Amino acid sequence: MRAIHFWRFLPLIAFGEPIPVLYKAPYAAKSMRDLWANRWNLVAQASLERGIYIPTLKLLEKNPKIEDKQPPRYSFLSVATATMVTFLVSGLQHELCVVHLMPEQPLGTTVAFFLLNGMFCILEAAFQRVTGYGVNWGVGPFWKCLNWFLTLGTLITLSPLMLRPFIHSGLYFEKVPVPDPIIDFCQNWI
Repeated sequence: MRAIHFWRFLPLIAFGEPIPVLYKAPYAAKSMRDLWANRWNLVAQASLERGIYIPTLKLLEKNPKIEDKQPPRYSFLSVATATMVTFLVSGLQHELCVVHLMPEQPLGTTVAFFLLNGMFCILEAAFQRVTGYGVNWGVGPFWKCLNWFLTLGTLITLSPLMLRPFIHSGLYFEKVPVPDPIIDFCQNWI
């Protein structure tokens, strides 16, 4: 935890509450769904799940399939729609930060980043559902390594959409000491 953000947790410490874990080894994510559901910004994830995802599921499907003492099962279409709505809201929240901090930057790339991530999460779930990948086959060290590379490759491919406004505004490089050649590369190629 950085000292600059420590002040945010003072009320929690004062009232004896545990400090929330924000990230849980995101570099070890084995899929896009694993990254967003279990590893990246867990406080925001929990808030979006409770505030957007679950209410959207309940709105879309009034009577989910309920089996003995199991959580309700929603249709794939309802889950996919709730996923996209949740990623859209997250993208709009991030876009609001871009508008506030860097009004001269073009809009939409941050929302596109989140919508594409949501789409990849849905595609992963659909692929697993249709093929049995990760359940009936695709388990073991080779597949875990392959999944890790695919997840990392997807994030690297999509990251310019999220980072572009920050890099081109110069705001990021004002706060972080970065060598000039890296700044030039980022500003020219991302």
